[in-house]
Amino acid sequence: MATKTIGLLELLLGAWAIIGWHPVWCDLVQTAVIVAMNSLEILLARELLISAIGMVALNFGFLSLVWWWASLG
Repeated sequence: MATKTIGLLELLLGAWAIIGWHPVWCDLVQTAVIVAMNSLEILLARELLISAIGMVALNFGFLSLVWWWASLG
């Protein structure tokens, strides 16, 4: 149930980003979710990660693009 709920929320967040409604708020929510998700994964499931540093680096790159996109609007 939790996995399906998280998946649905991710789909809704993606739709929000595609629609472009209030992009700065969308980016704030995306940033908070990614920071929380990365923190929980590193704290609770580090042994399951291929590379914690790689995950953080990729998500930093993603968030850089997200914030760049928000700055254009």
